[in-house]
Amino acid sequence: MKKNKRRIIKSGVSKNSISHAKNEKNNILKVKIVDIIENPYQPRIEMKNDSLNDLANSIKENGLLQPVLLNKLDNNNYELIAGHRRTEAHKILGLEDIKAIVISEIDKNDVEYKRNMSVNALIENIQRENLNILEVAISIKNLIEEDIFSSKQDIAKYLGKSNTFVSKMFSVLNLQKEIISDLRVNKSLKDLETLYELQKIKDDKIQLEFYYKLIEGVLTRKDIREYNKDKKELTKTNPEPYKIDNKKDIMTVNISTLKLDDLKKKELEDKILLLLKEYV
Repeated sequence: MKKNKRRIIKSGVSKNSISHAKNEKNNILKVKIVDIIENPYQPRIEMKNDSLNDLANSIKENGLLQPVLLNKLDNNNYELIAGHRRTEAHKILGLEDIKAIVISEIDKNDVEYKRNMSVNALIENIQRENLNILEVAISIKNLIEEDIFSSKQDIAKYLGKSNTFVSKMFSVLNLQKEIISDLRVNKSLKDLETLYELQKIKDDKIQLEFYYKLIEGVLTRKDIREYNKDKKELTKTNPEPYKIDNKKDIMTVNISTLKLDDLKKKELEDKILLLLKEYV
């Protein structure tokens, strides 16, 4: 049987996640906040207090303009599908209830449900809070490790993003630990392209030095890109001194002799032959 393709619509809620669910009379209800359970696929590591306070003040003055979306569970609790920040803002205000649209009859074990929940959480935060790059990268990585998505390409399709975008997000996780820690706590750099260029630098010391110079404004993304370009050209003209390819039944050793004169080459050849006689 051919599966129907599922499409994410602008509201941040999958069209098909609701098509097989029942909206209770299609009305906006008041739900007690204590009965709401967090979306397990919510990617956010932390939220800025200032941002939440601003939202809370807005809700206090103008009311909640857009209800949250909830999934009704069997135990009379509700699972948050969309509206994480709005719910947190209500808690700041000390409010007990929140306006919500409630849907039900969703199979929580269904793969499509898990996908929709995770994608909805990502989309909501990306659109409204400029979700931190590290948080996106960690979230996408977790979705693959938990078998909710099979590949980066699969996630890119669901998010409506390019494969390149998702791959670059993954590459951020290659940055060294101190940089990852700073991004997690201080969110010092928010430009994906800059972090992508930075992770190409394999020398940890240089990578860290450049990272802090980027934060200070001493270096720019263009500077990092030029550094990587020059390094690549240097590698082409000055290859690695040797390379060992150790396969199942044969070992190949390639040695660059550009810096050796004829006498040194002969000396190297003799030593290699002696070594080979010992092992072969």
